[in-house]
Amino acid sequence: TLDFSQKDGNPIGPSEGGDGTTSVVYRCTSDRLSIGDSVEGITTTTNPNELNKKVYIKHEIDSENKITVSEVCYVTDTEHCMPGGNASYYETNKAFLESQQDWFTSNGGSCYSTSNYFGCSVDGLISISVDPYGNSLAIDLSNNSNNCRIDIDNKSYC
Repeated sequence: TLDFSQKDGNPIGPSEGGDGTTSVVYRCTSDRLSIGDSVEGITTTTNPNELNKKVYIKHEIDSENKITVSEVCYVTDTEHCMPGGNASYYETNKAFLESQQDWFTSNGGSCYSTSNYFGCSVDGLISISVDPYGNSLAIDLSNNSNNCRIDIDNKSYC
């Protein structure tokens, strides 16, 4: 079963930057938002548990509610988040997913790679993929209508 209360051994919940000028919000909406866009008027939460989703978008926002960082997140036994929208993230995201292969394999899944794609999945549970163009995608396979992504154009949505 998935544990929505932990992130790398720590409770998932509100967080604030060290200088107090940024905070974190989570969402699972179809609004296509980029870095610099405001989350004002968008349904967000400071506690991802309230979303009750296996996949969602995480934003760091500044004091004016403008997005400074976007990540697509997925929950296995803990929360994992990966940036997208920029080709420079591919190698880091791919290396991260490669480091998670044991979890996917031990849960009956696998990881796969082509020249322009790397992904991991567990049938009926979750599928995660990244590509060298900057796309990051997380799909809740138990609920196909729930997929979240950050596209090459740096737009994030679920």
